[in-house]
Amino acid sequence: MENVSAQAQAEIHRYAREHGLTFDQAKDAIRKVQLSVILKKLDDRIAEVSSAPQQELPYEAEQLRIETQRRHEKLSAAGIEERYFDATFAGWVPEDDARRKVAKSIADWFNFLDSPASPSIVFQGAKGTGKTHLAIGCLIDWLIEGKQGLFTLAKAYTGAIRESYRRDSPEPESKILARYSNVGLLVIDDIGRQFDTEAEKLYLFDLINERYNKRKPTLFTTNMAVTHPDPKETPEFQKYVGEAIMDRLRQGGGKFVTFNWPSLRV
Repeated sequence: MENVSAQAQAEIHRYAREHGLTFDQAKDAIRKVQLSVILKKLDDRIAEVSSAPQQELPYEAEQLRIETQRRHEKLSAAGIEERYFDATFAGWVPEDDARRKVAKSIADWFNFLDSPASPSIVFQGAKGTGKTHLAIGCLIDWLIEGKQGLFTLAKAYTGAIRESYRRDSPEPESKILARYSNVGLLVIDDIGRQFDTEAEKLYLFDLINERYNKRKPTLFTTNMAVTHPDPKETPEFQKYVGEAIMDRLRQGGGKFVTFNWPSLRV
């Protein structure tokens, strides 16, 4: 606790109690929130300078512009669209017990990403509950730490593999698979929105199996149910991906987190 004032310690302890974290975990989370706030202010400052009448930019403003541009280029290279550039998991403030429970589950998972277990996680919920936004927020937090990650729609990935079999394809399947299987953290959005063919399920299995063997964590989002009210029935998500993929998702403490609240788009 050295170099932390008594007032700061009290604030960290309060944050830890509210989010079910240890003191050190809470301190790290607060640092990330502060960093995301700084980055947001940086983006706002660049927008302000850019909208001003054309003139020679002060040195500090030019440096801010360059740093922001580099950050945005890095996010774009990771497959992240501009509308999500300000998303961070660390900056998310849960509004109720359901969201706080989800936030704790995600935080616990995030803290083990660098472990040998390399657990994966599935964000499940109805449309508009913020799964994609929060998934990309986790990826951006990961990238802020200087690590490598990628975002892709499940349909885009399987489509790329399918197109790789064309005679005039610029990339072979092996190169596409290597790019997505070697990256530190992979976010696969909207599982279940593909064409539901056996070939596409095989493409997905090959990717997950490669990442599983390389001990690489994967974050999935889906609208499909991961549980069933009748224990004798197979949940929709499990039926879609198959038992082999489910086994790999469960390994090493993999999590299934349900976003059980109304759509945020209404």
